[in-house]
Amino acid sequence: MFPRSLEIARMAGDLILAHYQKETSVSLKSDGSPVTAADQESSDLIARELAFTGFPVLSEEAEVEYSIRKNWTTFWLVDPLDGTKEYINRTGEFTVNIALIENGLPVFGIVHAPALELLAWAERGKGAFLETAEGTRRLDCRKTDSRVGVHSRTHRSKQCVEFFQRNGMERDETVGSALKFVRIAEGKAGLYARFVGSKEWDTAAGQILLQEAGGWILRHASKTAPTYNKEDLENGDFIAGSGTLDPRSLDW
Repeated sequence: MFPRSLEIARMAGDLILAHYQKETSVSLKSDGSPVTAADQESSDLIARELAFTGFPVLSEEAEVEYSIRKNWTTFWLVDPLDGTKEYINRTGEFTVNIALIENGLPVFGIVHAPALELLAWAERGKGAFLETAEGTRRLDCRKTDSRVGVHSRTHRSKQCVEFFQRNGMERDETVGSALKFVRIAEGKAGLYARFVGSKEWDTAAGQILLQEAGGWILRHASKTAPTYNKEDLENGDFIAGSGTLDPRSLDW
């Protein structure tokens, strides 16, 4: 679906990398989170290039009032630079996230980590794929029983560590941005726990990628998969896991 969107993600990645070597200006948004020129320029590029599809775009850097978007049935949900703190700290673990939402659920998604030369994508019913310097392969996390828990480097918490320990994870790793979803999808991690705030654009592309690779993501309170285009764009707490783990067997 929309092969052109993969090229758009690469274009945004190239733009970000051009800034990455020289970025010095960092501003703070109203919620205290950092934003750079790369965030805004990537957002503008993606919205402009996706216009050919005819679907509206909701981006972290270009939010749309709920009174307008509540009637959207199909739209693009974009995080033009996920992991801005990773970008600022030069860890390389930042991504471009692009997801297509239909009736509240992601049906297509891209997670591109330009500094790591990694591009992952998935389409509902057609599988998940990973492109690296070594080539392209299909992702299936039902084949590797990883006992690694992953969580955010900037949001590491005792609650996450204890959750991993209760559920058989032998160690935990901190990983930036939506790369945590990629780690599970490729079988390098078993669980991802998020007990602090995140927004819809942080998870949509990772959700379809993980689901098509055989994994799952569930909201902590309801044990149901996240939905999108809510009035409140907050996700709430969630757990994501590989296809080798039955979420019903976990100690929540």
